[in-house]
Amino acid sequence: MLKNPLFWYASMALTALGWLFFLFGLFVGLGGFFKTLWIVLGLIFFIIHPLEVLHGIKVGEKAGVPKYTAALKTFIFGLTWWIPLKNGVFND
Repeated sequence: MLKNPLFWYASMALTALGWLFFLFGLFVGLGGFFKTLWIVLGLIFFIIHPLEVLHGIKVGEKAGVPKYTAALKTFIFGLTWWIPLKNGVFND
């Protein structure tokens, strides 16, 4: 499974949907469980993903990806981008 590109692309798509859900909640507002989920996503996107950026840049450099691209993709997709790149599942 972890060597299957489809798994990683699906994971990246879920992360992108998470961003859309976060933006939706930011502009529309959410209540109950969805507000809790929105807060958790915000913490992941704005605390965990930025902490991964330096590592994602290193992984990207080894794969020949420019620093800016690696930083942006790590911020957006987090480990769903740099783990498969590091393991050679796909080349970026």
